[in-house]
Amino acid sequence: MKVTGLILGVSGTLTKEKIKRNSLDQSENYIFKTPILSSQMKNKIKSIFTNSLPPEVEHSFIQIKNESQILDIQESDVYVVFPFEPMIDRYLHALYAHNKPIIIMPLPYSEIFSYGNVFYPYFMRDSREIDDMLNIDHKVFLCKDKKDLSETLTALNVKYKINNSRVLCIGEPMYEPFHSCDWGYAVIRKIQEKFGLSWIQMSPQSLIEYWKSWKGKIDIKDITESIGKNYLPKDRKIEDVKKMYLILKSLIEEKKVNAFTINCLASIIHTNLKVTPCYALSRLNDEGIVSACEADTTTLLNMLIAVYSSQAPGFMINPYLFPEDNCLFVSHCTSPRLHSYKEKKKDDYNIYSYFEYPNLSFGLQVFKKPGVVTITGLSHNALDKMLIIKGKIVRNTNFATCRTQIELEVEGDIKEIAENYQGRHWILVYGDHTNIIERTNKMFDLKSVVLQ
Repeated sequence: MKVTGLILGVSGTLTKEKIKRNSLDQSENYIFKTPILSSQMKNKIKSIFTNSLPPEVEHSFIQIKNESQILDIQESDVYVVFPFEPMIDRYLHALYAHNKPIIIMPLPYSEIFSYGNVFYPYFMRDSREIDDMLNIDHKVFLCKDKKDLSETLTALNVKYKINNSRVLCIGEPMYEPFHSCDWGYAVIRKIQEKFGLSWIQMSPQSLIEYWKSWKGKIDIKDITESIGKNYLPKDRKIEDVKKMYLILKSLIEEKKVNAFTINCLASIIHTNLKVTPCYALSRLNDEGIVSACEADTTTLLNMLIAVYSSQAPGFMINPYLFPEDNCLFVSHCTSPRLHSYKEKKKDDYNIYSYFEYPNLSFGLQVFKKPGVVTITGLSHNALDKMLIIKGKIVRNTNFATCRTQIELEVEGDIKEIAENYQGRHWILVYGDHTNIIERTNKMFDLKSVVLQ
């Protein structure tokens, strides 16, 4: 994403300077003149802008003095406007014609006084009404402070990344909801229409042929040196698990995709290759390739939102609800180990056979660390609502279910969670990212159902 910061106008009165010089009376005739913005003030505004940007975005910063400059402005994905004099609301309408989001960031009255603050509300009012009349998306945001600006830019960056994502799906998409074999394909169409990403489909037969023809070198040292205990049956080979990872990584690179899902349940992939992609999915998520199992297309989209909002790999989970205990239990075999992309802290793990098919290798038993987590579930029918739950990891367990298992305390009533249930699988990420996920959902016109 490219973001351009704009000082829109040339002048404004430094409020603190006037107070310091004790010149808030008419003795200096200030009421008839407005000082040109100093280099120091412009640098301060630029610092506010650059310090609010997500780390990976491109950016530029310029001052606009007239409408012609707006018509000739360089192409950008987002414009951040700092309004000053002699800006008028028409300037903002001209900028909005570039059809990109506009963030308006007025400086506080305690810092600076500017006539620009009377014109930007006119634009906000008129653009809102015009967009409503023309039935087009309204992409104007007002930020009240630096934190607000930073979070709005982060949410817009998440939207941009999802809009420009390329997804590889191997096998038939999940039939949920309503267990209709046609619904999965319809959801793929809906996801592309509403969220703008590109979808690449690949048959299980093609994967099997790719497997048979693949001649790469397999080194399992990185697995054997990182696992805690190996509970695989003696006839199960770690080499096949590593081969699955290497093949999927190769396909992801060939197709130039940044997200991936595979129909690994009730599929000829299991019966032909005698191995599951659980390890591959765990590792790909740690490497920043958003990866979901079971070709659950809706959950993959949920994962994209949660992962890009939190900058943490997502754990796709089956939730178990126990209302009388007010307990939430979750499990699956594909948990990532990394806590966040900003740090290198990883969870320990053991390896077992795959739970549903014990003759297959392998499922990961990842030992999740105590702490706050955010859990999300996206509606499978209209893709219009997301359930958001804040919780705390209590302990890891060892029941007869998918290998990575966590007991959680949650904010809210389990009964209420069941009555507001969305999705089939959910996504869990380390940390509290409720606010950013909510903001991102607004960008996609998704209703956030936050249970507290």
